[in-house]
Amino acid sequence: MKKSNQSRRVIQDSGSLAVQQLEKAGWIRKFCGRGIFRELWRSRYVILKGDHLFISDKEVKDERKAQEVFDLADYERSEELRKAKSRSKKNHSRFTVLRCRHRGNTVPN
Repeated sequence: MKKSNQSRRVIQDSGSLAVQQLEKAGWIRKFCGRGIFRELWRSRYVILKGDHLFISDKEVKDERKAQEVFDLADYERSEELRKAKSRSKKNHSRFTVLRCRHRGNTVPN
């Protein structure tokens, strides 16, 4: 699995206070459904920039070309999903993102 990390330093206009805005990018495998004998997972390229998560099928330099965009301000937390037993020797980290519980929030989990 390829990983690429970048970090940028941004200086605010209102003063000389430097704020570090992290940008993370890399490949993950996204659950896409169940087949006859196994689960279907597809590789996706993700960019985490500020409060937004950009997801695309292929590696893109410009996040505006991403197919999916999640505003993480609408979500409260993420939780790791663990299987009781796994036949696979690979270490699969699975997680879900849970939405905020305030009224009017209609984003899916």
